[in-house]
Amino acid sequence: NMFLSTNGSDEEVGSDNVAVVDFQYTGGGVASDDVAYLLYPDARGAFSDEQVQDLIAVYHEELIEQLMIQGKGGPSTISMESFQVMFRLSQLDMTRHWLQKGWAASTHAEVELMLELDQFLSKNLDGGSDGMIQEEYAQRLCELL
Repeated sequence: NMFLSTNGSDEEVGSDNVAVVDFQYTGGGVASDDVAYLLYPDARGAFSDEQVQDLIAVYHEELIEQLMIQGKGGPSTISMESFQVMFRLSQLDMTRHWLQKGWAASTHAEVELMLELDQFLSKNLDGGSDGMIQEEYAQRLCELL
């Protein structure tokens, strides 16, 4: 849920006039889920891959800063590389949820994104194998993160 404001004028909405509110949950969790929920899959239609990576970098930088302010971590808490992997895993988890509800990729951009996620899985987790067991996936995830 995004709330936009023009401060009562006919001016174009600026980035400083945006609030994002998730009414479903507040509290600690996997930070990359927040970014994926905001950007995915709509990011393919509205943002280039470079812009998505820039937004992920801004979020990661702010996350590290807030962890330091709150005394809960710092730059070594989660690397940018690990955060990017977590973002892809968050996308996969959201895709799993949507597919379970009957969603199907219906645009060219969505199909491209599904292919990217499949390549990510094949490269990083299952090597294209259909026969992996849960423990093997768990081990590969631990190695990946």
